[in-house]
Amino acid sequence: MKYNLIALLVIVLTATSCAPIRKNHAKRLNTENRTDVKSKYNDDNIILITGKEFSYKVVQKDKDRTLNFDLALKVIPGNYSFGTKIKYKHYYSEAFLTEEEKKLFVDTVKFYKWDITSAHENTAEFHLHPPRSYTLTKLEIAPFPEINLPVIKGYKWSTINNIVAGYGEHNMNEVFRELIIEDVIYNADSSFVAKISGSSNWGKEISENKICNVEFEFNSKLGFTKMAYFFTDETSVVLMMEK
Repeated sequence: MKYNLIALLVIVLTATSCAPIRKNHAKRLNTENRTDVKSKYNDDNIILITGKEFSYKVVQKDKDRTLNFDLALKVIPGNYSFGTKIKYKHYYSEAFLTEEEKKLFVDTVKFYKWDITSAHENTAEFHLHPPRSYTLTKLEIAPFPEINLPVIKGYKWSTINNIVAGYGEHNMNEVFRELIIEDVIYNADSSFVAKISGSSNWGKEISENKICNVEFEFNSKLGFTKMAYFFTDETSVVLMMEK
């Protein structure tokens, strides 16, 4: 009985002490509007400039419903995973959510839920970690939006994503991702739009058993203006930038 009481006290104390720890961690991570944080990976960025925000319309088609919501990508001060820190803001409409999802995905104070990840912009590449929280965790098993620079039509490359914790049934799996620049359209001012296609499959090498096919459009002034994911289970997610 004595040991059971001690164990119960430990559990209670741990639970009560974790809440402020998580709150403080979130406060440190969310550096939006901070002026005392250095952003060493943003100094030479042309697109991902600190404070800039990009707005997207999202259409997510699941097997039994379609969700329409707004998503914002904001560049915030600091760095994350040796890159530019970006914050995704998910503006969900309660009309499209279950009762349980409303509790998890809707914030009645800020009117959005957020997650933070990294992006990389330099002379060799432009790479976004996509939003992979709330209803969009499935994007972890798809090709990520990226382009190698300088842009060359027909250029093909591949990467392997080792999925760690936080993605449920997908944890501890490997995903092979392949992308190709299908076309490049140049403007009079030398800016361009590149159209990219790609696919992903389980494992370390290319396979015919695809998980997801993607269509991306990269604008050299705006970044990725289209990110369309078509999964082989007949679900999809399409993000279109509002210019």
